[in-house]
Amino acid sequence: MLLAVAFSAVLRVRVIADGALGPGFARALLLAAALASLLMAASLLIAQRDYKRMLAYSSIEHMGLLALGAAVGGPLASAAVLLHVLGHGLAKSVLFLGAGRILQVTGTTRTDGVRALAARHPLLAAAFGLGVLALAGLPPFSLFASELALLRAGIARAARPAGRRRPRSSSSS
Repeated sequence: MLLAVAFSAVLRVRVIADGALGPGFARALLLAAALASLLMAASLLIAQRDYKRMLAYSSIEHMGLLALGAAVGGPLASAAVLLHVLGHGLAKSVLFLGAGRILQVTGTTRTDGVRALAARHPLLAAAFGLGVLALAGLPPFSLFASELALLRAGIARAARPAGRRRPRSSSSS
């Protein structure tokens, strides 16, 4: 949940930066941060064999996706970012609770030390497995829907001509 709070602070700063510096600066900064965190998380996840650290590194990856959505901007990307925050928080909570219980029953955080978990603790293995599938962004989980919406928002943004902006609605007093 702390990641969601930290990311909300980033979004608030973006609003201020957009007003003071124009939307291009914050967008470029968020895009660079997103790509850097996605690259770093992927490289760290490949070699990791500690399941609790894998969960932590996947949080870096998911925050990169949130930064990417914030860089894209627009109503669809904003809705996707909020859905992603919710889905990530729920899935990660299940996984960290499950990881703690797996550590209790196996005595290790190494993936190669967890043997026959499904046979000995089927409910724990099922909950952890579903959490991993959700975190991987597979259907029918909300992270799949949010990642698909982020992709659609990115494609829509790329398809718009560079000079064309949507007019802001202004209310008359």
